[in-house]
Amino acid sequence: VVVWTVLRWLAFVVALCGWFALVSHSTKLNSAFLPVVTLSALTVVLFTAGVFHFLHVAAWGLFFAGIGLLILFIVGCCRKKASLSFLYSPPMLFFFVASAVFIPILWGAHYYHYDNFSHWGTVLSEMLSFRDFPTAHTVVVFRDYAPGTASFLYWFCTVVGKGEDIALMGQALFSCGALTALFFRVKKVRSFSFWAYAVLALTLTCLLVYDDGTLQIYNLLVDALMGFLAVAAWFLREEYRHRPLRGWFFMTPVLTFLILVKSNAALLLIFFGLFLFYD
Repeated sequence: VVVWTVLRWLAFVVALCGWFALVSHSTKLNSAFLPVVTLSALTVVLFTAGVFHFLHVAAWGLFFAGIGLLILFIVGCCRKKASLSFLYSPPMLFFFVASAVFIPILWGAHYYHYDNFSHWGTVLSEMLSFRDFPTAHTVVVFRDYAPGTASFLYWFCTVVGKGEDIALMGQALFSCGALTALFFRVKKVRSFSFWAYAVLALTLTCLLVYDDGTLQIYNLLVDALMGFLAVAAWFLREEYRHRPLRGWFFMTPVLTFLILVKSNAALLLIFFGLFLFYD
C-alpha cells in the first residue's frame, strides 16, 4: 500500500512537471513561481469544470495532459528544441523535496479540528463520493465558501488515493508550491541564501499553521495556505515591479484562486490592486 501510494504521488508530480514545462516554456516565468502560478491556474480550471459538472473528466484530463506534455518536452530536449533545466533549479528542488517530506509526516494522519467536519473535510468527502460539487442538500454547515481548495484536493485524491492523510498531503504540496516563491532570487543550492530561505519557509510554516491550539498540517483549514499565497503574490509583485502589467498577469490566477478559497480574500485583491496602481 505504501509503495503504491508513493508511486501514484510520483505520477501526480510527474504530470505537474508537464504543466510546469508548458508554463516555463511559454512565459519564461522565474522557476520559483512556477508551482504557485501553475497550481492556481489549474485549480481555477478544475473549479470552472466543476461548475459545469465536468469535474471528474477535468481531473483525469489534466492528469493525462500533463503526462503527455512532459513526454513532448522530453522529446524536445532530445532534439535540443526544448529544455527542462528549470526542474533542477534551487526553487524547484525545494518544492520537490519539501513536498515529499510531508509524505512520512502525514502518513496515516486524520482530521481533528471541528471545521473539517463542518466544512472542509465534508466538502471534499462529498465531492469524492459524488464526483461533483456539494448540492443544496449537503450536510456541510458553512455553505458560503467556494470549493477552491477542494477542487485541487479532489484532483490530487482522484490520482493519488482517497484518504484523510492523502488529502492532507495534497494541501501540504500546494502550501510548498506557494512557499517556493521565497526562492525567487536564489541562484545556487550551495549558497547561504538557499538555506536562509529554507529556514524562513520553515519559520513561516511554524508561525502560520498554528491555530486554536491545533497544527493545520493535520487539517484542511485554509488560513495558513491563504497566508502563503499572499506571500507568493507579494514576491511576484517584487519580481515584476518594473513590469507591473506582466506581474499582474501572473498574479491573476493566484488571486483568483484565493477568492475561490474564501470570499474575504477580495480584500487582498484590493490590496494588490492598489500596489499595481502605485507601481
